[in-house]
Amino acid sequence: MPNLRTLELHDLAQDVALVRRLLTGGDQLLVERGDVQHAPAAIASLANTLGGWLLVTGLYSPHEMDLGRILEGAVEPLPPASATAVEVDGRTVGIVRVAASSDTPHATADGEVLVRDHEGARPADAATLRALVERGERGDAAARRRQSSLPLIEEAMRTPEKIPGDAPILDPDRYGHDAPLELIVRGTPVTVTAEVRHRAVTADAANLAAAQAIPLLVDPDAVAHRVSTTVDGRANGVYCTAGRGEAPIFADMAIDAGGVVAARLAERRQRDGTVTTAGLVDEVLLPLLRTVSGSLDGLGATGRALVGLEIRGAADLMVEWTPDLTDVLRSDELLDEHRLVLDGELELPADAGALQALAERWARGLARAAGLPAWEP
Repeated sequence: MPNLRTLELHDLAQDVALVRRLLTGGDQLLVERGDVQHAPAAIASLANTLGGWLLVTGLYSPHEMDLGRILEGAVEPLPPASATAVEVDGRTVGIVRVAASSDTPHATADGEVLVRDHEGARPADAATLRALVERGERGDAAARRRQSSLPLIEEAMRTPEKIPGDAPILDPDRYGHDAPLELIVRGTPVTVTAEVRHRAVTADAANLAAAQAIPLLVDPDAVAHRVSTTVDGRANGVYCTAGRGEAPIFADMAIDAGGVVAARLAERRQRDGTVTTAGLVDEVLLPLLRTVSGSLDGLGATGRALVGLEIRGAADLMVEWTPDLTDVLRSDELLDEHRLVLDGELELPADAGALQALAERWARGLARAAGLPAWEP
């Protein structure tokens, strides 16, 4: 039998004989069987232990294997799990791959924390619960360090070194600023699975990066041209850039096999205070969030993800928004070295409502840091 701890979801889905075998037996430490109502507790217990597999029976159609709907409000925090459905001997069977979580403890809606042994699921005792809490704290701390420390990500998110060619964005703007405004979003799942690490260095990840970087160039009044989709393959990830010819705007993104995705918009703004909250959310923050969350989803990342917004050149941005306050607004006293960092989190895959809510929260945070509460959404 293949190693169930390293087997990937698509591999089991293609091996009907193995699915049939697991339906009739298997080590209960790693394999559970049950109906949709039983699924949340089983998934939580697997995530709290070593991960494993849930085979869901009693389905009328593959559409019932909607993991987001099954887990919504049933397990907190969201476990790292993915699902599909297959036909076995004329019946539909759901297959759920659950990763060993770094975001423990996962509790069911009734507050119960379940773990597993070779006899199946059982409530965690006090010592096990303490160990799960410590495991979750370590996982969260590791994710926060990982978010802004992986070499590929930090190398890729530098300007102007990474801007190719003779880019007009590097020229001083009308205010005399030497550097462009940069908005960077970094995201990482708390639990980085082996599947995510593997996918990050494939040709599919390179194609994913190219597809995600171009939509960052959102501008209804401009035509995207001279867009580069060349991806430089890296041993530990991929990097992709997209530029827009004469326009002073540049987008790039990086995917690191360590489990981090970063996307950046660098722009030379000369708007004389015409920036609005709606423009910031719709043209900048939402595209960045869609790129990062879409890339994580494309890599197969699930569960809770940490996301952060970094704005470089933020003090200059405040002056451009409020030219009448140039003499009184001292943003460098509010922002550390003209940088502003805001944090957040998402459940993967993230829906449109969650992305909108986070983008608006970041806009409010930026307004407060600038001393412009009336400007909040």
